[in-house]
Amino acid sequence: MLRIFLLFVVSWLLTAAQPPEKPVGIIVSAAGAVFVDTHRTETQLTAAEGMPLFAGDTLHNVNGSVRFSFCAKDSDFTLAPGGSVTFREQNIDGAAPPRLQAAGHPSFCQLPLLARLEDAASRGEPEPPSTRLSVGRQAELDACMKPIDAALAAHPDDLNAQVARAAVLQEFGQTAEARAAAQAVAKLAPEATWIRGMQSLAEPPKSPRTNPGKTYALLIGISNYRYDPPGSLRYADKDAELFAQLLQTPRGGGLQAPADIRVLKNQAATRRH
Repeated sequence: MLRIFLLFVVSWLLTAAQPPEKPVGIIVSAAGAVFVDTHRTETQLTAAEGMPLFAGDTLHNVNGSVRFSFCAKDSDFTLAPGGSVTFREQNIDGAAPPRLQAAGHPSFCQLPLLARLEDAASRGEPEPPSTRLSVGRQAELDACMKPIDAALAAHPDDLNAQVARAAVLQEFGQTAEARAAAQAVAKLAPEATWIRGMQSLAEPPKSPRTNPGKTYALLIGISNYRYDPPGSLRYADKDAELFAQLLQTPRGGGLQAPADIRVLKNQAATRRH
């Protein structure tokens, strides 16, 4: 049971340590049997307006209609029924005309950094405050926002412009404003659940504790027991090593080895040690 618990902790922390990514595109509209395969789970996702598309995702139009923006080409595309495409950083693999058709250009194609896993926003992390900008940096933000705000003034339901607004505010560390912009996206595209996982680029707040103390880790992995059948816990020692490596990363706590971390494996894991 100890090894099972350790595997769970390592798996959870490795998942949490995955950095947010920049999507390569976004679903503009979808209806009918259209699905996105992330190749990370056995279940395909039903394509919906506002859904981000990451490199490696595959879009399947079984029997429906779908339009998406692909930012590397600054273009919109439609995919006909029976077509499938896989997204890369700079290209789209798979279907060719007539199933894949260019459909003009999006008003904007600026997408925020997002966590691929939707539960990334439910880990209980505090939201960092908005970054105070210098005069020059504020001028840069204003220049970026001017064409977006002008487009939204003319067309408030422009999904690409609303998403671009959230992306720019996130880039400049304006957490509260980016969250509000993401809520505006949600009003246009209720299925855009990514707004729950949108992460700010601002520095996280300092701990309110005046004396946070010092963290140490004692990791024990025993694969070979003297009195147990051989091979009953084949990888517990490797799990301990993996956990130690994780704890030395910034997300894992930035502990120093061997000063902060002690690993006891197999015959070394005795009461004497």
